[in-house]
Amino acid sequence: MPTMPSPPPSTPESTPPLVTTLSAAECWALIEQGDMGRIALVDPTGDPEVFPVNYLSRKRIVYIRTANDSKLRHIRSHPAVALEIDGADGTLHWSVLLRGIAQQVTTDEELRESGAASLQTSTPTLKRYVIRVEPTAVAGRRFREPGRLTRGAPALRDSRPRRPEPVRPQPIPHLPPFPR
Repeated sequence: MPTMPSPPPSTPESTPPLVTTLSAAECWALIEQGDMGRIALVDPTGDPEVFPVNYLSRKRIVYIRTANDSKLRHIRSHPAVALEIDGADGTLHWSVLLRGIAQQVTTDEELRESGAASLQTSTPTLKRYVIRVEPTAVAGRRFREPGRLTRGAPALRDSRPRRPEPVRPQPIPHLPPFPR
């Protein structure tokens, strides 16, 4: 059976797509550059919780300092976590989601080798404990803001349906209140 040629792209080559998928290598490069993200955990009742965290990455493992608080307690009962990191490069934004299994670091050797003992945090709370997140999956996207133009790119139109202008309703006929 003969193969059909692919249809030409609908946008000119000079116009970058609105959203591109990042490779695992690109995701890790962004993770390694960063130091602030959000960790999503499941509490003992099954409800999700999200916390801002400072982190560092060594050998494709993420380390987070924490106090003896809810984050540490949550991973004991539900070790599956997600770490979201995002940022911007000019007019391009990016977002990386790392899923993995978290557990407390318990050996001095791992603390030394990871560098997590010297990890600075943004809060004044004393954080004596370190959590290790071993990834099971990593994915990311890079995207342009629809309202921003890149050089040479055509203007983007908002294709969402517009709401009709509000119309003042007709008054409902009514009787005057009962006399007292």
